[in-house]
Amino acid sequence: MNQTPTVSILILNYNGLRWLKDCIESLSALDYPAERAQIILADNASTDGSVDFVQKTFPHVKILAFDKNLGFAAGNNRAVEQVDSEYILTINNDTISSPDLLGPMMDACQSGAACAAAHNLSWDGQKTVYCGGRINFFGTGLNVEAPPDSDVPFETRFACGCGTLMPRELFLEVGGYDEDFYMYQEDVDLGWRLNVLGHKIVAVPKATIRHYEGGTTHQTPTLFQKSVSIRNPMLAMVKNYEQDTLQKALPSLLLLTMNRVMVHMGVEGYDEQSLQVFEQKLAADNETDRAELVMTMANLAGLHGFLSLLSKMMPKRQRIQSRRTVSDAEIFEKFHVDLDYGSYRVETNRGVTLLQLLEHFNIANLLEPSALDAEVLQYVGLLDMRIAKLSSALQRSQLELKALQNSRSWRWLSKLHSLTRRLGFR
Repeated sequence: MNQTPTVSILILNYNGLRWLKDCIESLSALDYPAERAQIILADNASTDGSVDFVQKTFPHVKILAFDKNLGFAAGNNRAVEQVDSEYILTINNDTISSPDLLGPMMDACQSGAACAAAHNLSWDGQKTVYCGGRINFFGTGLNVEAPPDSDVPFETRFACGCGTLMPRELFLEVGGYDEDFYMYQEDVDLGWRLNVLGHKIVAVPKATIRHYEGGTTHQTPTLFQKSVSIRNPMLAMVKNYEQDTLQKALPSLLLLTMNRVMVHMGVEGYDEQSLQVFEQKLAADNETDRAELVMTMANLAGLHGFLSLLSKMMPKRQRIQSRRTVSDAEIFEKFHVDLDYGSYRVETNRGVTLLQLLEHFNIANLLEPSALDAEVLQYVGLLDMRIAKLSSALQRSQLELKALQNSRSWRWLSKLHSLTRRLGFR
């Protein structure tokens, strides 16, 4: 008779004292044999008394204390390296787990999935914030926030890092979380890598976690958070796309990012008057303009960070591509990859830019028609709206000109013009 697999439950913590009591109490009450599950606090050099609190309050919890803040990726990787269980479960400190969290996830893994993802709910438990994930053409991971239709596990692109169950050996074999990402999108990159290598990821609706979200990330400067969110999809793209796809996707994303810089600067053109708008923002003292300046700098910092790490990505790319078993085309078809540019769309010329990129880089041939049509129609609709506005303005101008031509003033002007010409004036 097979024994229940052993699991190390890894709570990565950095100054998260306020969350630890509820988090550990819920994990200690899981419907899973206690002797087969070890709760571990992986602490990133907290200074708020987290380690002392856990040592005194939860003596059954093993503590791995790091001497500096390693971030999400390296912190979890070091923890996985130091345990010897069959499976690892990564979880955030600002969570409360349901008693039946682990059982359904383990059932999914034992039934053929390489990785199982928990169902993340809002802190009040009323809303789904993650139940499955997708990755758009530009490498950004997007949570599926719609409540699941049933409790049946289903295949998905990536597992949210808050609630990922995997065999420890597989996690290490595929390289774990990429430590150059530091934070954000590491789980997306890991999922993408598993897709490429032919491994199955499933979301498990019954395995629920209430997740506060951002319980400790507020300690990280906003500009850095936003810049890595822009940088990391580019890094993942370099590692995981085939050469033909990368040659179309990466230039497109770089150009769209530069266009986004101009949008946040408030610049719609490259003439002197347009660029003066940005100068005015630099001198402005209001919250809206300051927020736009932060996003301008975040995009530029993200681009700089990408270029700085590009050389480090190439050996990783070579390792992944040499082991690839699933093509980009198969992934696009299976998961209906689309062009969704996320929350960065604004009413500017970006829509026109994206259409131009579709044509210039022949992206349309890479994606399923169903994934492309909605995007193209959306932007064509934007262009049609602008054409309609121009047409309406032209009609108004023509009516105003006709009214002027029928006026007495116009007739006097015509007579005066004829008289001046007869007198020899030009």
